Amino acid sequence: SRQCNARVCARLTTRGGVWGGGGSDIRHVRYAMSRFSKTALTLVETSVALREGRITASDLLQSAIARMTITRHLNAFIGGVLPGAAKAAETSDLRRRGKQHGASGIEPGWQEHKADGTTSTQTTHTHRSFSFLDGAPIAVKDNFFVPGAATTAGSLVLANFAPGNFTSTVSHRLANRGAVLFAKTNMDEFGMGSANANSAYGAVVNPFAGTTRGTHPRMGKQSRPQKNIQSWDKSFLAGRARDFQNSHSNGKTTAAVSEYFPLHKVVRGAGELLEKVFGVWFELTDVPANEKWCHEAQKVSVSCSSTGEPFGTIYLDLNHRPGKFPHAAHFVVRCSRDVHFVDPNGNRTGDETFTTSKQPQPPTTFRQLPSVALVTNFGGEHSRFGDTNLSHAELETFLHELGHAVHSVLSTTKYQHLSGTRCASDLVEVPSHVFEYFAWDADALKLLSGHVTTGESIPDELITQLKKGKELFAASDLRQQLMFASVDLETHALGLGDNELSSSGSITSETIRDIAGRISHEMGQNSLTDYSHDTNPEKDAAWELRFGHVVGYASSYYSYVYAKTISAQVWDAFFAGGNSLEKNSGVAISKGLLSHGGAVAPEVLLKQLLGPDALRDVDVTEYAYDSVTGVGPLTTTSDNIREYGTTRQRVNGVVPNHDSLLKELRDGNPYR
Repeated sequence: SRQCNARVCARLTTRGGVWGGGGSDIRHVRYAMSRFSKTALTLVETSVALREGRITASDLLQSAIARMTITRHLNAFIGGVLPGAAKAAETSDLRRRGKQHGASGIEPGWQEHKADGTTSTQTTHTHRSFSFLDGAPIAVKDNFFVPGAATTAGSLVLANFAPGNFTSTVSHRLANRGAVLFAKTNMDEFGMGSANANSAYGAVVNPFAGTTRGTHPRMGKQSRPQKNIQSWDKSFLAGRARDFQNSHSNGKTTAAVSEYFPLHKVVRGAGELLEKVFGVWFELTDVPANEKWCHEAQKVSVSCSSTGEPFGTIYLDLNHRPGKFPHAAHFVVRCSRDVHFVDPNGNRTGDETFTTSKQPQPPTTFRQLPSVALVTNFGGEHSRFGDTNLSHAELETFLHELGHAVHSVLSTTKYQHLSGTRCASDLVEVPSHVFEYFAWDADALKLLSGHVTTGESIPDELITQLKKGKELFAASDLRQQLMFASVDLETHALGLGDNELSSSGSITSETIRDIAGRISHEMGQNSLTDYSHDTNPEKDAAWELRFGHVVGYASSYYSYVYAKTISAQVWDAFFAGGNSLEKNSGVAISKGLLSHGGAVAPEVLLKQLLGPDALRDVDVTEYAYDSVTGVGPLTTTSDNIREYGTTRQRVNGVVPNHDSLLKELRDGNPYR
């Protein structure tokens, strides 16, 4: 009706925006009515419309709920409408009526939502205008508590968890400013990610995926990204580029790729790969009842394919189920080690009292065989080992964790605390990164694949398409990892020159932000100009807050880049050039790297395996500081040991040779 149009579209012009001033443009009014509706308004536009009485909070809420229902296929929300949403909208409308019809613009009483879930009414007499949030329908992520609503953090582990009347600070402050909290939005499980792709309730669907131009009504069909690309634009634009590439893949989609990777075929194919390449027999066996913790658990006995000597056991727990650990990981159940025999008197064989005897001695030790659990979350809630297909990314995840498991199982160390992955962080990710290469090798992919209906191996066309997607931003991704590693190192170097962390050198949000901004500047497009925090256009972006590994790795995140450079050398030396499935081509890696665990220094292992050029010496004298005095080295001895009285520390270090990795980036460059 005319009256309705007047309420909703008053003063609607192309120049002024949805609620802008100026003359009327009927074409823009019709476009807005057909495309925008109430749910397409910006927050400022919504606030203006509410203030001028052209729309009500209850109307807005009903539009938001309708929009949530219509777009349910996008999987953007978890659960339904939050309790109390209708009441909050009604209360907001009553406040505005009281303000508009009251005396002298006195603001009515507010209902304060306390942190413990209780409420109190405060009557305030003020000439302040309403909060621009008052009456606006707001959805919050599912990790924020809202009184009376379930909070799952995107995980089935917390399914139906309701915190009672407790409310989070965010929800508390929004409600106190009159916002109408009406729904919970989907999210990566426990916040482990930033793409809304890892939720236990399914990934959020991008409605604009596959488009080559901006088609959102606010963007316009001919819009282009801004010329000045900021850090927060990169992942979005990279995703759009990959979507564009996938849309030109002759109709082959991610779903089509997954049809070539049934889980049972991948596991058996991995066994064939291990036998061919590493001389390891990989046999699926029944799991005894006393060892089985879930119905879908599988047991793999690992042994030498030529002698039959047992190496250990790998338990596979690959399918998703409610309440399960939500990520992919490799857990050591029992380490490899030497165990002494004990005589009836409690004496260990091999001790001095036994070795002095001239009589033939029995074996002094036996091997404790290692066992590990390889845990992933493939498939849906009720999926089974025999009916689950893997995406290519999940295939790569499985091979990554298999690399860790094989590292542990093939370890033959004397002591358990040095077994397998209990080695230096510089080296621990190398085997897993080497195994990831098989996920991109054409010969290995054909061994690992088998179409779910025809049994055919994955075609070359799809392999080529997968590789193009990987290579599209390989160099940019590597530079991002270098930036993360640099921030991690410099953050944990703060305060090293003092007995205690000083205020000027301590780790604070401000110092971390300054480090992140400077390194971003130095590694970005403005590397030739001086950095200034005040002129940094992204000084308030605080991207480092999304880099959780600065806590978990605690100055060792560089090991991720080390693993990439070392694994590139290993692949180049043993598998490149069509040798990926050459018989026993990985035996040297098993004996020279995997079997030693952490019992041999990484630099010794790598030089023996890859040659003297595997590592490069680096003089770090100019970066070294004494932990007590906070000054640089005073004297340096001939063997590169610096002395501070009784303190002696190495000056020189080593880094991996990165030639193989750079060659890989050049050869795989799709823009070449």
